[in-house]
Amino acid sequence: MTAKPKITFILPIYKVEAYLPRAFDSLLRQTSPDWEAILVDDGSPDNCGRLCDEIAAKDSRFKVVHQKNGGIGLARNAGLDAATGDYVHFYDPDDEITPEFVETVTAAAQPCGADVVYFAYTERYVDGAGNETGTRLITPPMTGVYTGEPFKEHFDVLTTLYYAWSKVVRRSLIEEHHVRFNQKKLVEDGIFYARYFRCSPRVICLIDTPLYRYTMGRGGSAIGSFHPERMGDDFTLSQTIESVLREWGLLESPMHFETLCYCYVRDLQLSIKNISLSPMSMSERTGWLKNIMRDEKLRKAVRTVPLSRILSRNDKIKLLLLKLRLCRAVMVLSGMNNRKRA
Repeated sequence: MTAKPKITFILPIYKVEAYLPRAFDSLLRQTSPDWEAILVDDGSPDNCGRLCDEIAAKDSRFKVVHQKNGGIGLARNAGLDAATGDYVHFYDPDDEITPEFVETVTAAAQPCGADVVYFAYTERYVDGAGNETGTRLITPPMTGVYTGEPFKEHFDVLTTLYYAWSKVVRRSLIEEHHVRFNQKKLVEDGIFYARYFRCSPRVICLIDTPLYRYTMGRGGSAIGSFHPERMGDDFTLSQTIESVLREWGLLESPMHFETLCYCYVRDLQLSIKNISLSPMSMSERTGWLKNIMRDEKLRKAVRTVPLSRILSRNDKIKLLLLKLRLCRAVMVLSGMNNRKRA
């Protein structure tokens, strides 16, 4: 393939040897051949690097980057540096894409000149042995083509759609503003996305066709482990979003402010889950939450966000307990939830 591909898939690869054949097959089964895949071997200690080299030797659309382990953010950045496609998709190699991915996204993006294309996806739940236990279809909260200043006008909806794999983005806009990932392990998607807000994309397209299968519950996943480095950095994503709103002059807008409060509550819920996975005692966990809740901005966010905004039943209960300032009850409930998932 000599022409510039329509889509570049960027796959950060580390300890996913068992999943690579399926990911490669998902790419090879595309109904459109107009793609390339950048396989970033992030210093994986298993056979991932060899598997990447083997598939690249068989199909020139696969390109391999070998580097020392630096984390998912730096791996994706290496992929961006090597990408040549019109659009970029950040493909997690333990997930799957449908055979029509490239064809469907291209058909949606080209007529309107989209800067971003969102699509529906399927959540695939697996147990500790990797056996599928259920699925759930997730569709965008709105569909169609939106122009002008769509991120400002639909901030309340679009801010929550921050998973890197849930969309394709125009590469030229990323490169024009040199948007890159940082090295954080849990919120790197959202921070990248918030930085992308600043690029002022003018056209977004949302379709309800499911094109991605997201695996939840895989052993070794970053979201199921305790991250001590997060404890002093709990609200980086919310603070980044707040800085964007400040630049836009929209902090006083009721819709934008309520959405920002939701972001702070979402970060708080993630921090509570992280602490619940720690070796800290219940007394220490409760003390941590009481201390963090002394922040007036956070207390106001908890007061502002309605329970109806929270989808998860457990998170809704925890928000109610936070509104009632029952910190120990929050930590007990969170600990019970984590034990059930284990």
